[in-house]
Amino acid sequence: MTDHVSRGGFAAIETEQEEAARNRAAAERGDAPLLPSERLWGFWEFTYANSALAIATWAFLIGGAIGLFVGPKEGIAAIVIGNIVGVVLTALATTPLSGRYGIEQFVALRSQFGYNGSRIVYVLAVVVLTMGWLAVLAMMFGRSIDGLAALSAGEAANPTGIKMVIAAIGAILVTWFIVAKGPTSIKFFNMVVSPALVILMIAMLYLILQQRSFAELLEMPALAPPFEDNTLNFIIAVEVNLAAGFSWWPYIGNLARLTKNERTAFWPNILGIFGAAALGEIVGLLAAVALGESDPTIWMTKIAGPIIGIIALLFVAFANMTSMANILYTSIVGLRQVGTASVRAISWSTILFLFCLIPLGLVIFYPQMYDGFFIFLVWTSALNSALAGIGIADYFFLRGQKLDMRSLHGPQESGPYRFWAGFNPIGLAALAMGFIVYVAIFNPQTLASIPAFKYLTASVPSCLAAGVVHYVLTRLFARGAGWGNYPRR
Repeated sequence: MTDHVSRGGFAAIETEQEEAARNRAAAERGDAPLLPSERLWGFWEFTYANSALAIATWAFLIGGAIGLFVGPKEGIAAIVIGNIVGVVLTALATTPLSGRYGIEQFVALRSQFGYNGSRIVYVLAVVVLTMGWLAVLAMMFGRSIDGLAALSAGEAANPTGIKMVIAAIGAILVTWFIVAKGPTSIKFFNMVVSPALVILMIAMLYLILQQRSFAELLEMPALAPPFEDNTLNFIIAVEVNLAAGFSWWPYIGNLARLTKNERTAFWPNILGIFGAAALGEIVGLLAAVALGESDPTIWMTKIAGPIIGIIALLFVAFANMTSMANILYTSIVGLRQVGTASVRAISWSTILFLFCLIPLGLVIFYPQMYDGFFIFLVWTSALNSALAGIGIADYFFLRGQKLDMRSLHGPQESGPYRFWAGFNPIGLAALAMGFIVYVAIFNPQTLASIPAFKYLTASVPSCLAAGVVHYVLTRLFARGAGWGNYPRR
């Protein structure tokens, strides 16, 4: 009898442990809110994570692109202004609610767009964006590896050759393996790579200044300004950096849910995302104007020499993998929430691999995408800036920072966040308005703009227009109709 009871007791304990493990995995992957005790990151850990996400070759490429429009003096100003505005607005729209409730970002979007509307937003803001960035970052990784091989063999690099393609495919597969292990492995990866990359950025800046003084660099002209109007060129540079700041919208909310509280969720974005990205962009800008080459896989070998160049390219390659791991994790966490029951039934590792198939295809069949990243980046701001405005208006001004966790995670068809057949037409109309305002002011494809662009940019009016439309229409119609669980007062 005693043995029977003991065995039964051990079985019960094992069952409880298994259930606890399943609950913890579900919370980590977004199926339930994370309790404070389940969250991984304090202030510095989240700062490391943000820094690892921000310090990647895309920062160097953006900095190099800025050098096409303006010289270093105006370029540094554009980098600081654009990034700080974009990052602050994006962080306000996404991280406080994730840090307070431990909630997955796209679950929270049900309160703004409805459970079906959030799926539309996910496809527009994450699927297209993340798959594109995974492919671009993988190709950057591949170019770095190709540059390493060329330096080691004393040969010329071939950025579009078979070595680049094979290395890019390998980067995506390794990223899949890392993320399949869960956020704990991402945390370790970030804390190892991020400090080394900060040191690398400082070293690169030192080497640039060894060739030309800072005063000389500041006086250098833009590489290829598209317009005779210097003010217009400067505002375009600011707009590019606003787009860079707003481009974090799909990702930092889901990363912030792993933090201890609201303050820890918000402030590390200023130090990590803004600080690290601005540092990388400034290094890329100065290198571009000094060497006449915006691609970091090329200018690093020119400025650092073979040995240091090999080390630098190696670090840059792994920086891309930290960024790839972070954006892939946050995207799949969101996909599990907006997807159907059949999507959620797919195992974590399998759904990760399926998501990677399109980036793999882009690497193999459309490597030209790498050269169009600049236009791709600016187009994303037409959507992300509007989403940020809606998020701020909804969470802070309409809901008073209060969300109903039970309703967000419970059955949606009969819940208070169902709106109209799962769509919030007000939120979607505000999103469309923000997008229209953006492209009416500035066309990223042709760089054509109206005169007001020189004074307003395009991202800021888009953010403001979407937020105002969402706020006004909600006050006029949604509260009275009882939609969306908005407070009556």
